[in-house]
Amino acid sequence: MDIKAYAKVNLILNIKGKRPDGYHEIETLMQTAPLHDNLSINVGRGSGIWINGSGLPVNCSPSNLVYRAAALMSEKFDKSGHIVIDLEKNIPIAAGLGGGSSDAAAVIFALSKIWEIDDEKALYSVASSLGSDIAFCLGAQLGHPMAIGRGRGEILEFVSEPPLDLRLTTKDIHVRNKTAEVYKELKPEDYSIQHNIDAFFAAKSLEEKNALLGNHLQAPALRVFKRQGFEIEEFSSNINKKYHLSGAGPTIFTII
Repeated sequence: MDIKAYAKVNLILNIKGKRPDGYHEIETLMQTAPLHDNLSINVGRGSGIWINGSGLPVNCSPSNLVYRAAALMSEKFDKSGHIVIDLEKNIPIAAGLGGGSSDAAAVIFALSKIWEIDDEKALYSVASSLGSDIAFCLGAQLGHPMAIGRGRGEILEFVSEPPLDLRLTTKDIHVRNKTAEVYKELKPEDYSIQHNIDAFFAAKSLEEKNALLGNHLQAPALRVFKRQGFEIEEFSSNINKKYHLSGAGPTIFTII
C-alpha cells in the first residue's frame, strides 16, 4: 500500500503552565502542511519488520517510530507477517514539522487497512501511546487535517475549518535535544499573553487570521538558536509576509 505522510505545523501554540508530571500543558491549533514523505507498506509471509530508506537520511533501526508503530500494531491486534516499509524521506528531521510522527501514523493507518482493522478508538490509542503528535497525524490520514490539541497535545478536537495554504522555509540547524532545550529556555513572560483560537476561527480574512497566529515557543527557540550562532533573519529576510515558527523550529511558515 502506497501512502503519503504529510508534515504538521502548529498555527497556534499556547503554553498554559507546567504540569505535576513535569510536562507542560499546551493548547495548540495544528494542521497538515504541503510537504510529505512517501511510504510503501507491504505485508508478506513470515515475520519481522524491515525498513528501506531513501531521500533524506533514514534511521532504519528498531528505535525508529515507523518500526515501533509497526511492531505495536502487530502486538496490539495479534497480527503476524513480514512487514516491509519503503520510506522516501522528504520532511527534514527535527525541523518542527512532525515528520517522524506523520510517518508512524501512516504506518498505523496503512496496516489498519491491510489487516482490515476498523476500530478507530483502538488505533488512536496505539498512536497516542507512541507520541502526542501521532494521534493528530493519524486523524489527518482519516480525513481531519486540522485539530485543536490540549493536554500534552494528545487530547484532540478535530475541526471542520479548511487548512490554510502555507509556504514552508527551513534551515539545516542541529541543536542537541532541541525541544528539551527550548522548553528549558522558556520563561513565564514568554507565555503571559495567550493566543485566541476562537478569534482565529471567527476571523473573516486571511490578514486577520495571520495576525492571530502565534507560538509561545518561538521566543525561547530563537534564543537557543542564537546561542548556536544562528539568526532566524538569515533565511527569513527574503520573506515579505509575517512569518511564524512551527513547533520548536527551525522551520518557519507564512500564509500564501
